[in-house]
Amino acid sequence: MQGVATSDGVGGYTVTDGAAVTTWCSASPMPFKESLRYGLVDGSEPVYFAFYYEHGKNLLQGSKILFDGVNYRVSSIVEKDKAKDTVIVLATKKI
Repeated sequence: MQGVATSDGVGGYTVTDGAAVTTWCSASPMPFKESLRYGLVDGSEPVYFAFYYEHGKNLLQGSKILFDGVNYRVSSIVEKDKAKDTVIVLATKKI
C-alpha cells in the first residue's frame, strides 16, 4: 500500500513500491455523475478510501491499494488531516 517517492531529477517524482501494510479502511464508490464531471475513464470504477492518519499518511499519487482482491491506484489525495486523524484518497481500478 505505501509508496516511496523518488526524485526524477527534473522536479517531479516517481512512485516505487514500498512496504506493504495491512490496515482498516472505509471504501465508498464515487457517484457516476461526479466521475463524469472529473472526466474519469469509463470502467475505471473510482473509489474514495478513508484511512486512519498513521496508516495512510505515506500514501502518494500512484500508490497501490489492494481491496477485496481488486487492485487500485491512488489518483488523488483528497484530504490529509492529522488533526482529524484522517487520510482520504481517490483511487481507480487498474484496467
